[in-house]
Amino acid sequence: MLVGALAVWDVVVFARRGWIAGRALRRLLPARRGDGSRLSGMRGGIDHVLCSAELQSSENLYFGRDFVYGYRFGVGSPGALPLYKAVRASSALPVAFPTFHLGASRFSFSYPAGESPPPEDRPKSTPRTLELTDGGVYDNMADQWPQGFENRSRSWPKVQDHHEPDTLIIANASAGLGFRPGGVLKIPAIGGLFSVLRVKDVLYDQTTALRRHGLVARFDRAVREGKGIRGALVHIPQSPFEVPLHFQGSTTWPDRAERAEAALAHLDNTPENRVMWAAFAKANAAVPTVLRSRRSSRGPPPGSFITRTPSRWSTST
Repeated sequence: MLVGALAVWDVVVFARRGWIAGRALRRLLPARRGDGSRLSGMRGGIDHVLCSAELQSSENLYFGRDFVYGYRFGVGSPGALPLYKAVRASSALPVAFPTFHLGASRFSFSYPAGESPPPEDRPKSTPRTLELTDGGVYDNMADQWPQGFENRSRSWPKVQDHHEPDTLIIANASAGLGFRPGGVLKIPAIGGLFSVLRVKDVLYDQTTALRRHGLVARFDRAVREGKGIRGALVHIPQSPFEVPLHFQGSTTWPDRAERAEAALAHLDNTPENRVMWAAFAKANAAVPTVLRSRRSSRGPPPGSFITRTPSRWSTST
């Protein structure tokens, strides 16, 4: 009886959270004119690419105004897909929101002829349903689209019709785990579950740390060799003094040393300011992500960044 009650509760109440999220997104993204409510209706000179993690292929599925692309599925057309559904697929945070099931036949996937053959483990036929969740499950820093652009063009030549990225700026809002007491892991019965969740956090933390180091190394290599994608990484727990102080007086990177001196002068490089900005960075890194509005007189609302201008304080979500 308990199992049956839980199943009914899941169908009637818990599973509805995805529907509620979709409805909220639909209201948030109203059509301004014409077909603006559709993914294909996005306009402007910027290529907006929405990333969702497809759980059957274990890879990203990319949504653009004139394509839907997955490495093992090929290229499809967005057709009449509403924009809010693509946004919902890219932001279905696991546990908080259910996996988004989206019919695949509507996209008419095919594998274009290019230099590279289709992957050998590509499914013989496209599955009836795409199982989509938060794009951050596969790529939480959203760097895979620009990083993989060149390789992707070998199997999908017409991707060159879109802007080829030459500079990548990543703002990473995930700080390291730091120390967390393990008392909860000792609780009988549920301690094992908490251990699995803690293991997941450690794996995620180490993966993103290695990717950040790899990205910076790739940016440096592009500068040295004069080819490849260049970029910069903005990491939330770092004070703005950290990078210029690292390159101050550098003989390996003399141009960066010169820019570092200019940046330090602009930041007013005093011990007091270095301590102040370190405190700002620490406060930003500790701001949690929540799925509700909550304000407190003791600090900024969760989910916000703390910013400081010369004349005022402000928070921006």
